[in-house]
Amino acid sequence: MNKFSGAVSGAFVLLTGLWYLAIPNMVACEDMQTGEVLQGCVEVMTPLITYFCATPPLVIAVLFHTMRHGERSAVQLHTLPVDAEGRAVLSPDAPATNEQVPLESYAAWGMTIGGFSMAGAYSITFIVGLFVALPLLVLAGMSFGSSGDVDLDWLVNIYKVSFFVMRLGFWLFAASAIAKFVLDRGQNLQDGLPRKSTKIMAPCPSCGAKLNFPADYSGQVQCPKCQHIFETGEG
Repeated sequence: MNKFSGAVSGAFVLLTGLWYLAIPNMVACEDMQTGEVLQGCVEVMTPLITYFCATPPLVIAVLFHTMRHGERSAVQLHTLPVDAEGRAVLSPDAPATNEQVPLESYAAWGMTIGGFSMAGAYSITFIVGLFVALPLLVLAGMSFGSSGDVDLDWLVNIYKVSFFVMRLGFWLFAASAIAKFVLDRGQNLQDGLPRKSTKIMAPCPSCGAKLNFPADYSGQVQCPKCQHIFETGEG
């Protein structure tokens, strides 16, 4: 089920990405009589249509795939021994753990950071455009051109930074998603291969006959020669 949902969300991202690339070519910015390309249409209409029609499905697809297959921190609870007064007792002989983080986790973290960065940057541009840019444009239109002295460079800079973060987040997400897919695929193929069990040779405690059994086996072993039963492994 997890593989199926991953394929569906991945296909959703791919389709919305193709839609995002196709939208600019679908905007007709040519004069119907002369066939000349209208530069003003290209500079204004194409970014607007791309932003409002092509970007939202892509952001939703990336965010959905990230929430389904991104990194999720596992919560580990450890019970500590306490003394009679309820204070935690730490043993000086407790072994130190050194857990190695697999490459799949790094790829998942890249997906999470990239996906949420892209969604966050788009949310900022949408909020700024709705509550700041749109009212300023309305006020500029109502002032009949007398707002030429209004400095909007800060607003343009916000949009430039946000779009840069969006692109950076998307490419980080895409690269991490591809890396995670390849790593998971390789791990699945490796898990599907038959594993050779390492065997060890140990003498029977009763008759001394040499017995072979898996090295990771823990339990009872019966000697075929003298029928003696003994324990092996941890226990």
